[in-house]
Amino acid sequence: MPYKRDHALSMVDNVHEKTKSIWQLEKEQRIKPSLWWREVALSQATQSSNNQTPQTPALSNLSADGKAWFIHPVSVMGRFISPGIVTYHIYHDGKIERHIPENINTEYKNKYKYVYHDKNSNFHQLGIYEFIIIKNKYLSRSDKRYGNTEYIHLIDLREVTQKYEKYGLKYRFNVDSNQERYFMNRDTLASFFGAMLEVNFTDISCNGFSTGKGESGVSKSHKNGYHGDFKYLRKDKKLYKGEGSSLNIRLNPGELDVDRQNQWIDALYKFGWTNMLGWSYTLKGEKYFLNHIPKETTNHDHHLHVEYYDMKKVKEIKE
Repeated sequence: MPYKRDHALSMVDNVHEKTKSIWQLEKEQRIKPSLWWREVALSQATQSSNNQTPQTPALSNLSADGKAWFIHPVSVMGRFISPGIVTYHIYHDGKIERHIPENINTEYKNKYKYVYHDKNSNFHQLGIYEFIIIKNKYLSRSDKRYGNTEYIHLIDLREVTQKYEKYGLKYRFNVDSNQERYFMNRDTLASFFGAMLEVNFTDISCNGFSTGKGESGVSKSHKNGYHGDFKYLRKDKKLYKGEGSSLNIRLNPGELDVDRQNQWIDALYKFGWTNMLGWSYTLKGEKYFLNHIPKETTNHDHHLHVEYYDMKKVKEIKE
């Protein structure tokens, strides 16, 4: 009978709606507030992708606020038992944290991981890099700007991922040094990542920080991977490398991309370098200075020098 069929379908609809309402309540009251959910979601940024195996498939972009409701339980457990690594968390607002887990896996004792957190709460996995240990070159100086730490950890920029693009952010850089000044230290590398992802430029050319021994080459202040040089940015936005490829803004000021150069300087300042050395540029007979560059410094008409790194920029957190 048609009326019996309609009655039966109506009962099914009623049961379905009730089940849906119970499920929504279950999500809000039980699943979403579960204490482990946020820990699992955030573990994406603190655990190495190298830990993934066929038995522990990768977590991908889990929402820390509970907007995703299913993940494989094996993947969850894999994240709780995965080994620890010291991880730098770099935030879009300029904050940097060095997280030290209670237990560091032997495989990662000489490595650091770098993660960038953008304004949309995306995690950018920027890589795991091995460091070398050197004696602090500033220990014998009366200037204790860079502390009394006996050893410094240096990372080779040639081993760092030089091109990245994800979630609407990107960077590209090269390291171009004829003095083998290929090394930043663990903190300044975090700041470098932060500054690059602040501006999203693809033509950042670094003329070097320190040598693998923490020395300066022919310069005086490029020790321990704190101070470094960058080519001035050109209007053509090309990434240059090699002898004679640096833009001289005294001789060719019209090629300088003033707006982008100021953005880049501001980003470097925001993420830790508190002093810049450079040169003026003259357009239509008027002399101008770039941001944070109050005067002309000899031999800095063809590159930007960044120095006086803020030693309070990185906050250490022991977990």
